[in-house]
Amino acid sequence: MVQVYLRSPADKDGPRYTLRAFKRVHIPAGQTKSVTIPLTHESFEWFDEATNTMHPVAGTYELLYGGSSDKNKLKAIVMNVQ
Repeated sequence: MVQVYLRSPADKDGPRYTLRAFKRVHIPAGQTKSVTIPLTHESFEWFDEATNTMHPVAGTYELLYGGSSDKNKLKAIVMNVQ
């Protein structure tokens, strides 16, 4: 299974990272495989305390991906969302 998490470094009170997508795939040990997991606009919704709502929030995110929720085993990409 490939799991995709998002982390918002600007959100100091929010979660360390949150699961946003996953896909079950079989990858034999020692092999690699390209996997596409689309993220929608809603994937970048974050809680806004000022309005007490969830909505997409522009900013810098860390996209974490891998086969486990263990942050030490996840790979990361930093990205900006506008």
